[in-house]
Amino acid sequence: MNKTTCQYCAGNGYVHVAVGGSETCHYCEGTGVVKDEVVMKQ
Repeated sequence: MNKTTCQYCAGNGYVHVAVGGSETCHYCEGTGVVKDEVVMKQ
């Protein structure tokens, strides 16, 4: 099972929010990587 850098947080594990600060990326749960089958198909 391959892992891929999370495209939503660019592998940082967190995303910046509009109100300031950051929160854990909910797509990768803060790990910065997502499993291939979890990646949304485009």
